[in-house]
Amino acid sequence: MKIRIHGIGDGKNDVNLTATKNDFPDLFDEFYGEVTLSGTLTKIKNKHIFDGTATCMSKLVCDISGEVFDYEVNAKFSIVIIADTELYFIQCANPDKVEDEIAIHEDDVWYDISGDVKDYLNLNIPMRHVSPKFEGKTFEEIFPTASSSNKNGANL
Repeated sequence: MKIRIHGIGDGKNDVNLTATKNDFPDLFDEFYGEVTLSGTLTKIKNKHIFDGTATCMSKLVCDISGEVFDYEVNAKFSIVIIADTELYFIQCANPDKVEDEIAIHEDDVWYDISGDVKDYLNLNIPMRHVSPKFEGKTFEEIFPTASSSNKNGANL
């Protein structure tokens, strides 16, 4: 998944890209189908700011019932890309140092956003896998026969 960086004018540019799950080898196994990326790439001189959302369907196993359900993962994120050859070589020389801004070579035409999309989607799988039919329900509503063992009425 690549965003065109070189040759675009200053201002806002729409970004709408689609790929398959197979194009992301390190995307978690829960994901399937199409990965979509939509957002805005704002260019100001040599700075490019992408604000958008990556979306992909996932199959999760409900922590309550054990049933498999479909869940759409939406990962909103923003990245800053600077076309600066000097800064690019400095960052290449120090790969362990984490930078807030990603430097690319001034002659680069594309920025491969695949790694960012993969990371943000993987990070946005919910910790608790609760089927939509159980979301917001109390323990007593889901398991009425076992309700006497749950005194505080916690929501799931």
